[in-house]
Amino acid sequence: MQMTPMKRARKALGMSLEGLAKQVGSTKGHLSSLENQRNRASPELAESLAKELGISEMEILYPERFTNE
Repeated sequence: MQMTPMKRARKALGMSLEGLAKQVGSTKGHLSSLENQRNRASPELAESLAKELGISEMEILYPERFTNE
């Protein structure tokens, strides 16, 4: 499986899942499920993640459209 934009951005910033989860008020497990495309983010969470990671909300909400194969 290719790396999602969320995971790529997080790693580029040197952030851990735990650290990002604290920043956006979520859990490490939930963010892991988003990065592995097992779940989708709510619009509110996508907005928070996008701000923290410096990417668009669309990349969080629809990662399959931005994942290079």
